Amino acid sequence: MVVMNYVAWIVYNIPPIYHNYKIGAFTNNRVENSTLEFSIYYILPKVDPETMWLYITTINFYLTCAVASFHCILDLYLSLAVFQIVGHLYILKYDLTSMMRPKNKTIIEVYDMPVAVEMFDDEENKKMYKDISECISHHCMIIR
Repeated sequence: MVVMNYVAWIVYNIPPIYHNYKIGAFTNNRVENSTLEFSIYYILPKVDPETMWLYITTINFYLTCAVASFHCILDLYLSLAVFQIVGHLYILKYDLTSMMRPKNKTIIEVYDMPVAVEMFDDEENKKMYKDISECISHHCMIIR
């Protein structure tokens, strides 16, 4: 997170500073027809960013650092939410796949062929009802 924050600071601030350096804005003999480039542009009454470029650059650097930090925090929050949902879905999948199997097998004939049918007895039905109810309530909690 900290590394991504620094990368975002660099990506937001270095291109305008490099452009200004390339046109000679940080020297005393600046070209008169050159325009300074900022990472954030302001329209303020009675303030010319070209004459107050050091202050404006400092404020721009601070604000772009704040925006970069905000983007990283939002990205971290989104990742956390995705991992939370995926974790709940894995728990739900495990709960559904690890339910007990019926103990009783009965063989019935269908079209003169024996077919094994697994059936729950009354106690197992109550246990399955409880387990499925817990899975449904857990799923409802995930959806909310």
